[in-house]
Amino acid sequence: MNDFKIIDDVMPDVPPPAAGTVAGARARAFRPHRSGRRFPAWAGVLVAATATVAVIGTAVAVPLLGDGADGRAGDGVTATATALSADPSAEEVLDAVADRLARRQEPERAHWRVEMDRFVRLSFDGGKFLVEERGREVRWAGPDGPTVIVVSSVGAEPLTAADRAAWEKAGSPRICGADSDCDNDQIPYGRTRYIPHLPQDYGLSSVQLTPQELRELPQDPAELKEEILERWAAALKDIENSDTPAGGNTPSDDEKVWWVGTGLLIETPATPQTRAAALRMLSALPDVRITDGSRDVEGRAGLALTRETGGPYAERIVIDRATGDPLALEEVLTAPVPNLKGLPAGSVAFSRLVRRIGWTDEAPVLPEGCTPRAKKECLR
Repeated sequence: MNDFKIIDDVMPDVPPPAAGTVAGARARAFRPHRSGRRFPAWAGVLVAATATVAVIGTAVAVPLLGDGADGRAGDGVTATATALSADPSAEEVLDAVADRLARRQEPERAHWRVEMDRFVRLSFDGGKFLVEERGREVRWAGPDGPTVIVVSSVGAEPLTAADRAAWEKAGSPRICGADSDCDNDQIPYGRTRYIPHLPQDYGLSSVQLTPQELRELPQDPAELKEEILERWAAALKDIENSDTPAGGNTPSDDEKVWWVGTGLLIETPATPQTRAAALRMLSALPDVRITDGSRDVEGRAGLALTRETGGPYAERIVIDRATGDPLALEEVLTAPVPNLKGLPAGSVAFSRLVRRIGWTDEAPVLPEGCTPRAKKECLR
């Protein structure tokens, strides 16, 4: 996921970070270490989810955009799961899902849109209790590339009844989530930031793709992996040849492939054939395991690809079995983390829940006076 890109859009006058700097910052911000999980000061403007976990059916799909002319569900309609053979293995389910996705005919419409709820769980007041911070994000693009990001900050509250009791015992202090000084001037709680820009390239970690390059990405898993690594290496070479210091930690090839691959699935209108290749590519990574019937933080069941990181967390993308579209991108604790005291192994610490994804004839609506360089006029 390319969360730093949102901040670049909010503050366009700030020079872009080097590829190595982004990788290092991402590793520090979104990965729990021995000293505990840490988040950047602006994480609150980007995170969201619902506060309760709803256990629902075993075949829940992401509503697809469009009118169904290409065989997909229409606007607001939920696709139903296609039955597989009795007790298939997770690998067989993935093959069936990827095959079905690769056969999809998906004509471009006027706009591409993905709607996501996001949340993060983190400690508050020196670890006295846990809070859940929530928000919403809508990404818009057109045939010529990304055009608008809409980010809302919903709020933060104690995670559980026990956390609420500890919060009340502490005097019910104002909860600011990751915004430690309660002075979030980018996207305050209860407000929405509109981030418009002229159509541009897609940024996936250190890989930049023009709309045409995105359409022409390989449809073979091995070829797709090779191109991702080649493009990442080329980006780093450009940094080395510039005056911008690289800095940060160098991610492994598997991390590069995972970050870009999940970004292709959840952030871009890559072709269905490329997305099917991305699914197979991610499933072939050595530290990735495939499980069927896994549930995201809301209880929606799907096919999960989980990548072990070597630390006390795992990265997981949950896929709708019927459509091959993403349900959620999450980070799950595999061991207790000191900075998240009280959150047991198996708990989701960070999640992006996909509500709707696909091409649509609807268009983003911006506040009056909101332009790519405007700031005040783009906050509502």
